[in-house]
Amino acid sequence: MTQGTQVYTVEQVAKHHTRSDLWIIIHGKVYDLSSFLDIHPGGDQILLQYAGDDGTLEFDKAGHPEEAQLLLQDYCIGSVTRDCVLECDGLVKLTPQTSVWRKCWRWMDTSALDSFHWLLLLVGIVSVLLIVAHF
Repeated sequence: MTQGTQVYTVEQVAKHHTRSDLWIIIHGKVYDLSSFLDIHPGGDQILLQYAGDDGTLEFDKAGHPEEAQLLLQDYCIGSVTRDCVLECDGLVKLTPQTSVWRKCWRWMDTSALDSFHWLLLLVGIVSVLLIVAHF
């Protein structure tokens, strides 16, 4: 595909979130990665995780080589509207429908804490609550 000049809303991109119809936003541009899914060197799971959403942070964290960034241009179909702003974890449309909780849960799911650390954190919180309740 050639570099698209089409402008999409975040809601339009969000409708393309399946294996056969997969769009991702990276640095304000919209990419149709449906045909790239099965050949992605990092596997399909990471692309599916950000399907229909902004994957800028994860793309940057992965440290893609220059060749990957050039290859990405072949899949560009447009950009997102100007009413989107870049926040710490990607594009967020400034509307009441913005799913802050979805982004929060995604961050918690991909954070450095594994299940053992979450268990330790939970035990710590319960211990503090029991101590406070005792006194």
